[in-house]
Amino acid sequence: MRANPIFVSASPSSPVPSGQTEVANRKGKVFMTLAPFADDGRAVESLVRTASIYLEPEEIIEGVNFPAALRTLMSAFRSFASDLVRRTYDVAHKRYAGA
Repeated sequence: MRANPIFVSASPSSPVPSGQTEVANRKGKVFMTLAPFADDGRAVESLVRTASIYLEPEEIIEGVNFPAALRTLMSAFRSFASDLVRRTYDVAHKRYAGA
């Protein structure tokens, strides 16, 4: 079983507790989490997993791992959804404002 990239761990058998909000220190390494965005992260993770894409945390500086690819995709999906909602609202407003 794979470790959840939202709460990154030193090994799949010892995941970082979900109560951790910023960092967890194990074996001299720091594993940053996306705890404030956990629901968004799980949604994006399930979407990319359907395409057989598995996101692993990256070592952003020596000894510090962060799920940067997941965070980037979360931002892209959020931006896409926001743009879609704004455009839909704009079209609906133009359609029904003149009626």
